[in-house]
Amino acid sequence: MIVVGVVLASLAGAAGALGHSYWELAASRACVGLGTAAVVPVANSILGEIFEGPLKASRLSIFNLGLFLGGVIGFATGIALGFPAVVVTLAAPGIALAVWIAVLPGCAA
Repeated sequence: MIVVGVVLASLAGAAGALGHSYWELAASRACVGLGTAAVVPVANSILGEIFEGPLKASRLSIFNLGLFLGGVIGFATGIALGFPAVVVTLAAPGIALAVWIAVLPGCAA
C-alpha cells in the first residue's frame, strides 16, 4: 500500500505540473491526496505497532517531522528551480523511495 501510494502521489504531482487545464490539475491534485492518504496513516500504524513506550512517540515524531521537512525542501527547491520543473524533479525521489521500499525484506507485493 505504501509503495502504491508513494508512486501515485509522485506521478500525479508531476502530471499536474504538466497539465494544461483546470480539470487536469484538479485530477492530479486529487490523486496526490489519495496517494498521500494511502501512505501516512498506514506508515503511522506500522510504526505504532513496531515500537513501544517512549520509542513509539519519538519514532512517530521523526516520521511526521520528515513530512514537514519534505515540504520545506519542496519550497526551497521550488524557489531554486521554478515551476513546473520543481514538481517534475521532486517526483524522482518519490519513485526512488518506492522502489527501495518495494525491495526491502518482507515487503513483497
